[in-house]
Order: sequence, then structure tokens, then C-alpha cells
Amino acid sequence: TDRRQAMHPHDVFMTDYTITVPSGTAPGSYYAVVFAKTEPTKLSQGAVAQYNRLGQVLYVTVDGAAARQGGSFTATGQPRFSLSSRMHSSGSIHNQGQVYFNSSYSVTISSLLSKTEQTFTSQYHVLSNTSRDVDQAWTASQWFGIYKVKQSATVPGTDGAMTDAPAIVQWVVVINPMLLIIAIVGVIMLLLAIIKKMKARRIDKKEES
Repeated sequence: TDRRQAMHPHDVFMTDYTITVPSGTAPGSYYAVVFAKTEPTKLSQGAVAQYNRLGQVLYVTVDGAAARQGGSFTATGQPRFSLSSRMHSSGSIHNQGQVYFNSSYSVTISSLLSKTEQTFTSQYHVLSNTSRDVDQAWTASQWFGIYKVKQSATVPGTDGAMTDAPAIVQWVVVINPMLLIIAIVGVIMLLLAIIKKMKARRIDKKEES
């Protein structure tokens, strides 16, 4: 259904809508989107128009023998070695069931000595028969370190109850490029100093002989 209303600045447009589930729809979860869009009233010839559209997602569950089960979690995009101080962790929450669920995605970052450095928890809707990509940026810059990254998410079990999926643990080595450059320059300067010292010793030996 398309409804139009001319509006002036600061106007409020109220409208009612009804979502009707078609007859014969299989049990399970679905979603609908209600859009509101602005359109310019008049356009001159050759003008470029800008349309702004805002959508609201509505989740609908059709009663019946629908299974909320078959969820899983996989980690993706976590490098084992990084030269960037701005790190992030990501993964995918999979829903093989017929009903959407709310999943809690968590990331725990620990140091080599098992000290917890950062912890994040986010909530996500996962629609039926879909995979939801999740991503979490680390809030603090890391110059150097070896970190243990633990990712997990809650998914429906075989009985439909929400449970923790097997956690995925990965080790990450982080070295900031600037720190790496400083270390390389330091090594080069040290080698030059050693070579210079060895040449000086050779000259001293020749003069003694």
C-alpha cells in the first residue's frame, strides 16, 4: 500500500497499517518493512532529485509446528598476524531453523598472561534460514602483543532452548608498523656500530704490528 501526504516543515504524519499474513503461509518467522520516503514537490527540467527513505523492520511469527533450532557460530576475518594497531574480530551466526532468534555475541581479548584486556557483548536478530555477519572493533589501540581472542554466541540447541555455541579461540600477534620500523632501524644502527667497531679493531691491530 502506498500512501502519500503533502507535508510542511515540522509536520507530523500519522497513519495506520495492518499486516495480513497470506492464507497458507507455512509456520515460522518472517519480516516486513514499512518505508517512509520524501519526494520533492517540483523539479525543473534537468534537475537532480534526492529521495530519502527510512525503513522500520517488523518481525512476524506464524504459529504452528515451526522449529527454533539448528543454530551455529563461526569466526571469520581474524588474522593471526597484524601490522595494524586498530584490530577487530568478526564472525557469522547461522540460523538453520524456521524461527528467528535473538543472539548474544561476545568477544573476550586476553593477554599472553591470561589477563583480560577487553570484553564486548552485543545483541543481534538472526532471521530464519539466514546467516548474520557480526563484527566487533577493539576499542584500544595495540602497539605490540600476543593476544588470545575468544568469540562465542548464543544459539538455539536441539531442544529449541538458547545455549552457548562452542567458543572459538584464536591467537593473534599484533605489531604496530611504526614500532616495527623503529625496531628495524635500531637493528641496522646496531649492526653498523658493530661493523664500525670491528673495523676500528682491525686498524688498531695493523698499527700495532
